[in-house]
Amino acid sequence: MDVTIGAVSRAGDRSDTKEGAAAQLEARLLHVRGPRRARGASATEERAPGSPAVDPPGARILVLLVPDGFRLPSDVDQGGYRFFLRLVRK
Repeated sequence: MDVTIGAVSRAGDRSDTKEGAAAQLEARLLHVRGPRRARGASATEERAPGSPAVDPPGARILVLLVPDGFRLPSDVDQGGYRFFLRLVRK
């Protein structure tokens, strides 16, 4: 690991991560919404492939921002990961 005072790390630098290790990342909450209940064609058009047509009852959909996105696996959008959420009050 190279440390340079007064410089930021490069956008693609993944030297401090281990492949297969669980990463603890901090994220910012951008938006919270309730579940969608619509069953029409418009409800399925805006969803990602493989998403259910209706969200589970009582669910809350969170939009998170991960500032250190370079630490996420490159195939995180393929759905092969489980995410665990731990909430810590500021």
